[in-house]
Amino acid sequence: MDMECTSARGAETGALEADDRFSLAVSRVRSGYLPAGQSGAVSAGAGRGELCVLCDRVIGADEVVYEVIGMKCGRSRKCSFHRPCYDAWMMTSPHVL
Repeated sequence: MDMECTSARGAETGALEADDRFSLAVSRVRSGYLPAGQSGAVSAGAGRGELCVLCDRVIGADEVVYEVIGMKCGRSRKCSFHRPCYDAWMMTSPHVL
């Protein structure tokens, strides 16, 4: 399933393909920007305009945001993901290192 995303400026950027999400997950884990595996509590709810830590696109109010709390992602202690981006990170991160 592909997802429609909007950029931080709000412009439609089209579907992000599954292969692209997996490639981003691998790259971000290898660089240390995202940890290899989940180490915090997860909550889900309606998006509030957060930026997804995987694809850097806005998570809109009509989308579900997955938040992992207590885990460092870049400079943040709360990692927000689109559902497909969260799934890609969870499936790839333990196998990257």
